[in-house]
Amino acid sequence: MMQRLSELKRIAEAIHIADNARLKRAAEDVATIEQTLARLQSARDRQDHLVTLGFEAAVTGSVHASWEIWAEGRKSELNLDLARARAEADRCRTAAAMSFGRLEALGRLFQRADDEARRDRRRAEMRRGVSYPGA
Repeated sequence: MMQRLSELKRIAEAIHIADNARLKRAAEDVATIEQTLARLQSARDRQDHLVTLGFEAAVTGSVHASWEIWAEGRKSELNLDLARARAEADRCRTAAAMSFGRLEALGRLFQRADDEARRDRRRAEMRRGVSYPGA
């Protein structure tokens, strides 16, 4: 029984490690998309500043309008990507939490089985007349 529990525990540990790695990648994906959105917003703020300065207004206004259309489309794409990435991160977080719970439960079962085996060995040895110092 101990060998089977030990094997199950090793499998649970491997699953938990894999789940944590997927969670880390998902969190990094969310952070990357958030940084890209922040850079896009910063660029939009700079563009707005140039237009308000009246910097070659005719040319700048036309370019600014085209850039704004592109930026708005890109922002929509990024927000959709961000929603998907956050949903994936949530799924990964749930999977990691479940694998952690399984690992903890198996660890407790393993410990309980080990404690029972140790008690059974002591009882058997006591019946044969073997004693432990301090026991």
